[in-house]
Amino acid sequence: MNWINPPAAVKRFTLQQILQHVSAILISLLLIFSALFPARWGGMHGVIGLAAALMFSLHLFSLLLIGVRHDVAIEQIAFLPFGERMHSPEGDAPVGKYSVPEKRDYFLILGWSLLVVTSGLVLHWPGKFGVPGPREFTWLRILHAAAGGGWVLHVIGCHVAARFFNAPPGFRYSIFTGTVPLAAVEARSGWIRALVDSAVLVPVPLESQADTELETMQVRELLDEGNRLTRESRFDEANAVFEEALRLYPQYSQARFNLGVSKMRQGRPELAAEQFRMFLETDPFNPMADKARELLDGIGKPSVGGEL
Repeated sequence: MNWINPPAAVKRFTLQQILQHVSAILISLLLIFSALFPARWGGMHGVIGLAAALMFSLHLFSLLLIGVRHDVAIEQIAFLPFGERMHSPEGDAPVGKYSVPEKRDYFLILGWSLLVVTSGLVLHWPGKFGVPGPREFTWLRILHAAAGGGWVLHVIGCHVAARFFNAPPGFRYSIFTGTVPLAAVEARSGWIRALVDSAVLVPVPLESQADTELETMQVRELLDEGNRLTRESRFDEANAVFEEALRLYPQYSQARFNLGVSKMRQGRPELAAEQFRMFLETDPFNPMADKARELLDGIGKPSVGGEL
């Protein structure tokens, strides 16, 4: 696709989203580290968990406020793992800004995170959430640990592996840079449609064929047709075809020369000479110029003819 003044890269994530990515990575590492070494860092785990819960809540609020709006098509919502199938016969093909596998991955991350945050908050304030006793508290700890483990396994085994190491080079670092090269974006038709609709990309007006190209093809076809008619001695028809070619393309020297030859073979030397003179005036350096002069010199001789 050709674009008018296209950008080198297209924005995929805002600065706020990039900061969220970086913050989420740092907080996740601290949570994992503090959970693995509870003897020394166990006290920090709850504090970091509260920060993670606050960040997760803000992220959900942002999604609800910005992402899920009535004027946003369902296939453009980043965490709903459906919609693109309606536009892609391949099902999971990456046809939009976010492919269906990417959306599914994002949806599962949010689901694991919600489970981890909810169980963590209940563990932090068991009395406020009505935990009846130590037995239930123990089960909550097991649930929290299992949810945390599931989150880690999913992020490392799916998100990092598939969405980073196995991602196309143009998309790999977009969570940090916020942009994707235009060449990579063009592989996703749904994203291109959205960018065109928002006037980020302005396509060069397409025509089935340029008028000049159509004329060139047409006059070449007319030239071939005129040559055939001349060889069949159908001179009136050939002359009309050559004249139509010249009407479409007045500078078409070959059609001018062949029109002169046709008129000469028809027995109209004066009209043929007129065409040869016009041919020499408009295109004196044409490879057929010497032949045109030769034919002009021979006008009036019974044996004079020309070759097409």
